[in-house]
Parts: sequence; C-alpha cells; structure tokens
Amino acid sequence: MILTRIRVLQISLVAIFTAFLVELILGLIDNSLAIITDSIHALFDSIVTIILLLAARIALRPPDAKHTYGHGKVETLGGMFGGIAILLVACFFMYESFVRLQGPSPDIIPGVLGMIAGVYVIGIDIFRIFLLKRFLKRTNVASVAVKTDYYHAITDFGSTVIAMAGVALASYGLYQGDFVAALILGGLLVFLSAKIIYKTAMELTDAISPDMVADAKRTASNTDGVVNVDQVLMRRSGNIIFTDITISLRADTSFDKAHEISSNVENNVKSAIPNTSTTVHFEPNWSG
Repeated sequence: MILTRIRVLQISLVAIFTAFLVELILGLIDNSLAIITDSIHALFDSIVTIILLLAARIALRPPDAKHTYGHGKVETLGGMFGGIAILLVACFFMYESFVRLQGPSPDIIPGVLGMIAGVYVIGIDIFRIFLLKRFLKRTNVASVAVKTDYYHAITDFGSTVIAMAGVALASYGLYQGDFVAALILGGLLVFLSAKIIYKTAMELTDAISPDMVADAKRTASNTDGVVNVDQVLMRRSGNIIFTDITISLRADTSFDKAHEISSNVENNVKSAIPNTSTTVHFEPNWSG
C-alpha cells in the first residue's frame, strides 16, 4: 500500500500521542520532572502534528480566485505556529527546572517506571523516524509538513535519551540530575523552535536558495537557442517551486521556433529542479 502524506501524518499522530500518555502517567507516578517534561513535549508535538495534518489537507486544495498560486504556504504557516508554541513551552521548562534545582530534595526519586517510559518512547521515536524518512525517500515528495514532523521525531528521540540520562542519575542518588536533564531538554527545544521559526519565516517571505536560482539560470543558458538569461524569479509554495524566467533570443527567430526553445527551457529546468512550475518569457536580442 502506498502511503499518502495525510496517512503518514495520521500514523505519526497516533504514535506520539500514545507516547505522551505513557510518559505522563509513569512520570507522575515516579515523580520525574524530566519524564513529565518530555511528556508535555510529546503532547505539544501531537498538537503540532495535528496542525501539520490540517495544513497538509488544506495545502492539497487546488488554486482558486484568492489563491492563484495554490494553498501550499499553509503548511509553512502551520510549521511556524508549531515552532512558536514549542519555544514558549521550552522557556517554561527551563524556568521550572531552575526553580526545582534551588529547592529541597524530592521525597520520591525517579526509578524503574521512568526508565520503562523512556524505553517505550524511544521505540515510538524510532518508529516515527523510520516511517517519515521512508515516505520522504520513496515518494520524493517535498512536503513541509512531513519534513517538519520528521525533524520533530529526531528531536523527540534525542530529548528522551537526555531525560533517561537524568532518570539514571537520580536513581543513583543524584536527584538533581533529573532537573538538569530537564533544563538541557528545554535548551534543546529552544534551539529547535528557533530554527523552525527562522526557516518558516524565510519561506513565508519568499526566500529561496541562491544556488537553486543559479542552477535554474545555468540550465536555461545551456539550452540551445538561448542567447542570454535576463532574469530568474523563484518562490516556494508548499512542495512546489514557482519559477519565472526571462530569456533573450535572436531577433530573427520565428515565433514557432521561439516557442519551441521556451518549451525546451521549461522542460530542462523541470528536469534539473524537481517539483518546479516554470513560466518562460522570451524577448528579442538585436546584438550582432
């Protein structure tokens, strides 16, 4: 069965939500701040996955009168919202960990239940990483939603390992290790959320890789019949890259020949840069 991006995100959502339930219940029983912190992270990751799932559904809608480029940027907007939410929660985690470090020792230290929760969540994280990576590799679909969820799954894996390290330290009497692990996890989430916010902000402002623009220009220039490439405009919307290229042709080129050259440029750019929607304009060149 070929999985769609919607189906993959649904499976990922169910998996991470079960991780939240297991970590929260066992973390409360075991009085582990690191495990509880990681469970709240899993909860917000579930919320982010829901947002990404809704965004992916909307992004699949065809262009309409108000969205002539389609709805692809809804995925990017959902990713930015998720990044901001994680940033706020991470700041709270770091504050709470610092306060706990200044307080007295807990009556109950984390133990075997915390380790059980961590092992379960690591298994879930590995499953999600494999699932999302396999989808991205096999389908070659540049889905912002799936890539964001894949990135979250990798971070979940790392954060759970940190939390388990804190539990292990606490089980040997170093109860502050649990809080230190939560503090490190909060810092990790701040870094992750800042990176997501920056990346999505760049995409929402139509930032594009200069190397990609250079590739499109070089591909167009190497097409037979093209005298010069005057302008290349590119923007991303979801998994589609819209490209607008203006080329110069010999002034004595017939209209039919100019149309043929333009079609070749369009096909060559699509072959060089996947998921590209290319528009080519041609102008006469009178030099020589």
